[in-house]
Order: sequence, then C-alpha cells, then structure tokens
Amino acid sequence: MNSAPLLQRWLLLAATCGCAAFCPAGAAAPAASEAQALALNATERAWVAAHPVVRVGYDPAWPPFSVRSPEGGFSGIDADLLALLAKRLGLQVEYVARGTWSEIYEAARRGECDVLAGTAKTPEREKHFRFSQPYLTFPVVIVMRNDEPILWSPLDLAGRRLAGVKDYAPTTELARLYPSFHYQYVATVREAMEAVSTDEADAFVTNLPNASFIAKTRGLTNLKIAGVMPDRFDLRYAVRPDWPELAGLLDKAIASLSEEDRQAIIHPWIRVDYEKVIR
Repeated sequence: MNSAPLLQRWLLLAATCGCAAFCPAGAAAPAASEAQALALNATERAWVAAHPVVRVGYDPAWPPFSVRSPEGGFSGIDADLLALLAKRLGLQVEYVARGTWSEIYEAARRGECDVLAGTAKTPEREKHFRFSQPYLTFPVVIVMRNDEPILWSPLDLAGRRLAGVKDYAPTTELARLYPSFHYQYVATVREAMEAVSTDEADAFVTNLPNASFIAKTRGLTNLKIAGVMPDRFDLRYAVRPDWPELAGLLDKAIASLSEEDRQAIIHPWIRVDYEKVIR
C-alpha cells in the first residue's frame, strides 16, 4: 500500500491543527464584535492626543496579509485588523507604501514610518524595532512539487535549490541556521511558488496561509506541503524604538481581541480547501 497520500494529508492536518484562526471552507464566518474604544488611562490618552497620526508601513505584495492595489489602496488581513485596532485605540492611521518589503523595511529603519505591520521578530530586527506581542500565529511549511518525497527535517533540504523571498523572516532565519544550503532569492512569494512549480527551484519555506493562498489563486496544482518546520510564524507589529508607548497600546489592543474577532477578520481571506489546493 502506498502511504504517501495518507502521509501528505496527515501533514496538512498537522499544519492546520492548533491554528484556531482557520475556518473550514464553506463554514459561516462569525460576526465581528463591535470595535468599541478601549479604556485608556490618562497617560495613554495623552500620548494618543499628542500623536494624532501613526504612519504604518506594509508589504505591498504579501497576500492574503497585505496587498497594494493598482490604485494605491491597502487591503488584506493586516489592513482589516489594523482598522479594528486603530478604532479601539482612537488612533488615526496613515499607510505608507513602497515597491517591495525590503524598501519599506529600510524606510522604517530611516524613520519614514512609525510601525511595520505583519513583521516576524528576529534577532537582527530586534536591533532596530520594539516588537508587540503576536497578533496571529501560523505554521511554517515546506512547499515542493508533487513528485518530491516527504521531508521529516529541515536537514532534508540540504542539496536542494531553495527559493527564498529576499529579507523575509523564514528565509533569513533558515539561512542563519543553515548557511550551507543553496538559496535562490526572489522578490515575492508568488515568484518563489512559481519557481518551485516550474522546476526552477526545489522547495520553498513559508507560512501556511501564504502557500495556500498563492497556490489557489495562481492555479499551482502540482505543489504539495512536503513538511512542517519546527517553528511557528508569529506576526507582530514592529514599532520605532523611541515609541514604547505605542508598543504598549498595541499590546493592549491585541489583548482585547477575541477569537471571534480574529475569525471574522481572517475568514473572508482564507477559505481554502487545502487538500484540493496543495496535494
């Protein structure tokens, strides 16, 4: 008996189990709770009053979390979540866009925006930013073609051609831990997934929603999840280091999120039948 299909399904279940933010495809989305203002103390209210606008940078090509439309609009999970948190805190948000994640990251380092949305914490990034608590957590998976074997360890990637998005945390952390691996850098998750699909690369490490969303929207039906990495992917806000007050406010707003809040925001963006999309 060939156990590969069963094992692949087990890996998909392992990747999604414990990730309470996912709703089954076709299920009704929970209703979002009202975005009522949080009770801020006098110091917090004074800080908000003194900083009427907070500039937020985001990745322009990172669906389903953040996307910049041709008209310049900001949409995705991060856009919807930020709208809710800003309303609860009474903050006015101005979105700052650049052409790539690397460009907006460097702009934030230069002080051209106050917060980066959808940012994973790494030792290098902690030198430049103050991080909030995680607001979403997802599995990190290895994407390969259907004809590749199941991988049981990151060490199984040795000798493979690894597509990696430049300056993305899964890429930089993998390169830090395994510098001898062979990396091929691209600009977006879509390019990395397509490189694996067309045999220009052998594998790509990313978070599960990225893999599922791109595979579904680009019709990459020859891909599968070949393994699950030991680490989780925590999304946080990276705040300019001289604004600890804002980091504290964001932590307070994140703590106010119920599971229903998260479900209502994520569900419209991630309604994926994983077994049909990535086999």
